[in-house]
Amino acid sequence: MQKNSVTSYKNVVFDLDGTICDTRKGICDCIKYTFKTNGIKEPKDSEILKYIGSPISTIFGNLLITNNISLILKYVRFFRKKYNQEGLLKTFLFPNVMELLDHLKKSEIKVFLVTNKPKVFTLKILKMFGINQFFDGIYGSSISQIQPNKSRILNKLINDKHLAANETVMVGDRKDDIIAAKNNKIDSVGVTYGYGTISELNSCNADYYCRDVLSVKNILIKKFD
Repeated sequence: MQKNSVTSYKNVVFDLDGTICDTRKGICDCIKYTFKTNGIKEPKDSEILKYIGSPISTIFGNLLITNNISLILKYVRFFRKKYNQEGLLKTFLFPNVMELLDHLKKSEIKVFLVTNKPKVFTLKILKMFGINQFFDGIYGSSISQIQPNKSRILNKLINDKHLAANETVMVGDRKDDIIAAKNNKIDSVGVTYGYGTISELNSCNADYYCRDVLSVKNILIKKFD
């Protein structure tokens, strides 16, 4: 499902997990390590994948089936230590992401990143692949935030950079990305190569849908070189 005409966007905001990078291996391994270390049966990867993209506190709350903040934060601390040491090294770029970012920059389109992931981890991942220089602004959560809100993070970016809503689009793979875009009155591109399903993206009415990174390029750039 797509709009009849494509706006010439001047600002593109990307999600990280499931959109720019495939982080599932590192996240799943570190979550299972955390459960095992605490003497609890490890969840299956398929269970974990349902929640990747949400704040890590939300993920543990869902997997542990608890609202006990003290317990959740205990697991978050175990996870983050392991993730910082090993997990983020298991991250991969999705195919053609580097080419897309390079093309956007050469087309003089501003490129930003908004994620629930702590900014300290986000910067390490971007620098690991040498793509941090493509972004005109990188917005994530702080380690101290228990429940970051993507709509608020996106709103801060828009206000800080004085972005015009009709010239800005959000690209992401989960409903939180699409909802954040709608809450901030900007267009959205839902990608189905990440962790969200097409039914999840349909439920919040993304403006465009893309099955791969090259399809994203088609939406964002009117003319190819």
